[in-house]
Amino acid sequence: MRLATPDWTVLALFTGIVLCATLFGLALSAHFPAKQRRLSLRGPVGNLVLWGTIGVSMLAALAALRLGLAFLPGYAAVIAGGAAILVAPLLLKPLPDQLIDDRGGLLMFAVLAALLASFSAAV
Repeated sequence: MRLATPDWTVLALFTGIVLCATLFGLALSAHFPAKQRRLSLRGPVGNLVLWGTIGVSMLAALAALRLGLAFLPGYAAVIAGGAAILVAPLLLKPLPDQLIDDRGGLLMFAVLAALLASFSAAV
């Protein structure tokens, strides 16, 4: 039995988007329930940042789903996506709490995911 080899560029892009979206989800979990949010995320601008980055990250995750379904063999997408999900908490742990608990972490991970997703549009 011969397996199809994945396009390594698409696989790396897929893995990066999944990793950024997972890091975003982990950072986002620190902001719920609302009483645990920092003051910078409680006002109208904070709500805009919070919900806007959720929307951006969801669009990036949809781009990763499109990449995985359209351009990658199933086994490669499952292995690469699973590895990214498993590695994400290990990468988040050494980051400073100041970054994760404030807007900076949410913006950083959402923007990284959106940048990678914009590269996927060229594929």
